[in-house]
Amino acid sequence: MKHIFTTAICLFLFFVAFSQVPGTLDKSFNGSGKRVIGFAYGGVDGFDYCFDMAIQSDGKIVVVGASSATKNGDYDFVVARLNTDGTLDQTFNNNGYRFINFLGNDEALAVAIQSDGKIVVAGDANFSGFSIIALARLLNNGALDPTFGSNFSGKLTTSLGDSAYVNDVAIQADGKIES
Repeated sequence: MKHIFTTAICLFLFFVAFSQVPGTLDKSFNGSGKRVIGFAYGGVDGFDYCFDMAIQSDGKIVVVGASSATKNGDYDFVVARLNTDGTLDQTFNNNGYRFINFLGNDEALAVAIQSDGKIVVAGDANFSGFSIIALARLLNNGALDPTFGSNFSGKLTTSLGDSAYVNDVAIQADGKIES
């Protein structure tokens, strides 16, 4: 009797454990479980890259990278925010995304969310083969934070002499930004 009971429990656990296929896409996200975002400037598509993402406390997804869908055709930081269902969040910069230009070819490589909801984006700006560290901080609505950076711009660049790159960014417990 113990063997039948043990076998029944094992079969039950087997079917429960394997009744759902792990790794399947969540269809509540954009109807298909995936989302492709592309940008265009003046009707011309750009080349777009995603390098990092973060999830805000409300479940919205912030994606950062680079896009050449710009006025000059060079790459700029691009920051996009998606709702939990995969649609672009129209409350973020009135269209769901924002370009940030520093100089030359810029790429946002990392993102972190501060406890107050501000979005910190880090990467590099490259001009004539020389890269410098570039940081930007955005408010929850997608506007550049005027309390951050140089000349109330919401942007900050720094050079370490030779070319410098940022691969990650973190917010310390005291609110300081570390990259």
